Amino acid sequence: LDAAVCALRANMDHFQESNFFCNKGEPIRAAMLPSDLYGHARLQQWIELAIHDCRKFMPDPLSVFDPARTALVLLGPHQQRPHADPVLYMNLALDALAHAGKGHLMPGEYTCNTIAGGRAGLGKALLHAAHYLGATGFEQVLLIGMDSYLNAADISRLLHAERLFVTDNSNGFLPGEAASALLLRLAPPGSPGLHIQGVGHALEAGRPDGSVPSRGQGLSEAIRRACQQAQCPPEA
Repeated sequence: LDAAVCALRANMDHFQESNFFCNKGEPIRAAMLPSDLYGHARLQQWIELAIHDCRKFMPDPLSVFDPARTALVLLGPHQQRPHADPVLYMNLALDALAHAGKGHLMPGEYTCNTIAGGRAGLGKALLHAAHYLGATGFEQVLLIGMDSYLNAADISRLLHAERLFVTDNSNGFLPGEAASALLLRLAPPGSPGLHIQGVGHALEAGRPDGSVPSRGQGLSEAIRRACQQAQCPPEA
C-alpha cells in the first residue's frame, strides 16, 4: 500500500506488455507487477500482502488470526465471470490467512461470507459486515477484496465484448489484478478513523455497450438508501 500511494503521487504506473495477445496478434498491455507466481498462487500472494498492510496499523495485529474475535467478509469477481466460484476465493483467502498467521493462528474455523459481486458488491459486503458486528457480536470484521483479469478466460471474454484497451479500441481498459483488506469495528461517535454511517446499493439497468442506456437511476437509488440508513436527508 505504501509503495502504491507513492507511485500514484508521482504519477507512475507499471503498465507493460503481457503474455496475452489481441486479435491482431499484438501484446495486450496490462497493469501487473513482476512475480514468479502465476494463477491462483499469484492472487493469494496479493491477498497475504494486503492482510499484512492492514495489520500494520492495528493496536492488536494478532487478533485477525483469532476466529472467535474476527469474522470474514470476502468480495470476489462477479458470478458471471469465468473462474468466479465463491468457494475458490474463500479458500484463497483462508490459505493466505493461514500462511500470514503461521505460528499465531488460533484454533477454530472462521465465520465467513463470500460475495461474488465484483466491485459493485462492496455495498452488500459492508451490510454483511454490519450484521456480524451488530447481531452476532464479533469484535471485528476483516473485509477482503480480490480479483484478477490476468487469465485467458477473462481476456478472451473481454476481447470479444470489446472492453479492453487495444489498438482498435481506445475506449477500453487495461486488465490488472489487486487485493485489499479493510478492518471494520463498531465505534462510538468522535473516535478516530473513517466512520461509515450509511450504506446503499442498487442495480443500474444500463449496459457498457450502450444497448441499454445508463441514466444513473441505480446510483440515485443507492444514494437515497445510504442517506436513509445514515438518517441524513439527501439535500443536506
